[in-house]
Amino acid sequence: GLGPIRDVLISYRKGVLDEAKNIVVQTISRSMKIILEDPSLPSEELLKLTRLRGLSVVHFNFALEQLFQAVFFFFRKTCRITRALATIISQSRASGFDQKVLTDLLTEARAGVVRIIRSRIIRMFEIRQEEHASLRFSEIYQVMSLAFKFILQLESISHDTADASLKSTLISQAKSFFKKQHEKQQQKLLEILLSERWESENEIDVSFQAYCDRMTDESPEAIELAKRLAIDKEDSLPIQEDVVGEGCNPRLSLCGQAYYSVSHSVLMLLRILADYEQYVFAMPFLAHDVSQRIHDLLKVYDGQTAGLILGAGARESAGIGTITVSHLAVSAQCLSFLADFAPRFRRRLEAVLPPKSTVFLKNLDRFAKEAIDHRNEFYVKVVLMVKEGLKEWKPEQWRKEGGAWILTLLKEVGRLLKKGGLERLLEKKQLRVVMYPILYSYYVKMKTCIGGIKNLREDPVLLKKVKEDILHYKVNIENFGFSVTLSTKARDLTDAANWLPTGDEALPEPDDEVLALFL
Repeated sequence: GLGPIRDVLISYRKGVLDEAKNIVVQTISRSMKIILEDPSLPSEELLKLTRLRGLSVVHFNFALEQLFQAVFFFFRKTCRITRALATIISQSRASGFDQKVLTDLLTEARAGVVRIIRSRIIRMFEIRQEEHASLRFSEIYQVMSLAFKFILQLESISHDTADASLKSTLISQAKSFFKKQHEKQQQKLLEILLSERWESENEIDVSFQAYCDRMTDESPEAIELAKRLAIDKEDSLPIQEDVVGEGCNPRLSLCGQAYYSVSHSVLMLLRILADYEQYVFAMPFLAHDVSQRIHDLLKVYDGQTAGLILGAGARESAGIGTITVSHLAVSAQCLSFLADFAPRFRRRLEAVLPPKSTVFLKNLDRFAKEAIDHRNEFYVKVVLMVKEGLKEWKPEQWRKEGGAWILTLLKEVGRLLKKGGLERLLEKKQLRVVMYPILYSYYVKMKTCIGGIKNLREDPVLLKKVKEDILHYKVNIENFGFSVTLSTKARDLTDAANWLPTGDEALPEPDDEVLALFL
C-alpha cells in the first residue's frame, strides 16, 4: 500500500535534509581549518560564530568555493535520486492521487535542501555585509561572480531552486558597496575641483584616452561585448583591464573628431565614470542607481566649475591670484568636452542596459545643454574682460595717436591668442565664436571714433592717415586668420555662431570694401 512507501520517502526526506545541514557545517569547518593554517591570521578571533567577518576576501572566497562545490555535488546527487524515484512512482500501479502525494514528498526534499543551502549562504553574506561594502571593485566583483555562478548552476539542475531571497541579498550588498563608493568618489571629485588650478594638461596619459574611447564606443561589436559582462548571465565574460600602450597626448580626443585641452579634474572625472561603467555592466541590477549617480557627478562638476570660475571661488580655494582669459578658456574646454561626451556615453549605456533601468540617463542630455550654457558664459566673460580693458579715444587724438591706438588693439589680439592661450586651447570653431565679438567691439570703437572726426573728408592728409591705419589693422587681423567684414556682424556669441561660415574665411578681403565699413 501507500503507507510503507510514504514512510520510506518521509525518512529519506529527513535524512537528506540532515545530510545537507551536515555537509554545509562540515565544509565550512574544514575550510576554516585550512585557512587557520595561515600564521598571519589571529585564530582566537575566528573561533566565534562571526569568525567569517575577520577573513580577507581571498580566504572568504576560498570558503565560498569549497561550500559551493560541496553542496552543488550533493544537490545534483539528490536531484538524480529523487527524479529516479519519481520515475519509478509514475510507472507504478498507484492511483494518480497517490503518485502525486509521493512525488510531492520528493519535491519537498529537493526544496528543503535548497532552503538549507540558501539560508546558510545568506547568513554568510549577512555576517560580511559591512566588510563587503568597503571592498574594492575587483574584490566585490570576485565575490559576486562566485555567488551568481553558483545560483546559475543550481538553476541549471532544477527549476525548484528559483528563489529571489539569495539574489536579493547579493543585490542589496552590491548596492551598499556602490553607495559607499559613490560617497567616496563624489567627495574626491569635490576636493579635486577645489584644488584645481585650471591649467591645461599638456601630457595626457594614453590611458585616459582609452577610457574615453571605450565609453563612447557605440559599435555593434562593443555593445555586444559589454552585454556579456553581466555576472548574472550564463555566458558572462570576465571584466578585463583596458590594454593600452605607453605615451601621452597633448589633448583629449572624442571619437577622433574633436580635440579638447582639458585640466586635471576632467581626467579624474573620466576615470571615475570609467569605473562606474564597469560596475553597471558587470552588475546590471545597479543600473538605476549608477545612472542617477553618473548624472549627479556631472552636475557637481558643472556647478562647481561655474562657481569656481565665474564666481571666482578658485581664487580662495586654489590660491589663484586672478581669474585670467586662460583659466576661462580651459574651464570652457572642460565643459565643452563633457557636453559632447555625455550624449555619446548615454547612448552606449542605453544600448547595453535594461530599458526600464535607464530613466535617469535622459538627464545627461539636459546636463549637456546646461554645460554648454555655462561654457558660453565663460566665453562671454572673456569678451567682457577685453571690452572693459578698452581705453576711450577721442576723435581729435587720431592725428597724433591713431596709429598707436591701432597698435594697442593688435597687441591685445596677439596677447589673447598667444599669451592668453586661446589659439592653443580652443578649437578653431570656438576660437572664432569668442574672437569675433571681441573684434566687433574693436570695430565699433574704431568706427565711432572715426565718425567723430570733424571735417575728415576735407582734410586729405588726415584722411590718408586714417585709411592707412585702417588697412594696417586689416592686414594684421587677416594675418591672425580673421575677417574684418565678418567682425562687423558678430555683436555677441549668438551672432558669431549664426553668421560665421563653416569654411575658412576668404582672405585677404578687398581694401575698398573694408575701408567702406569704417568711413
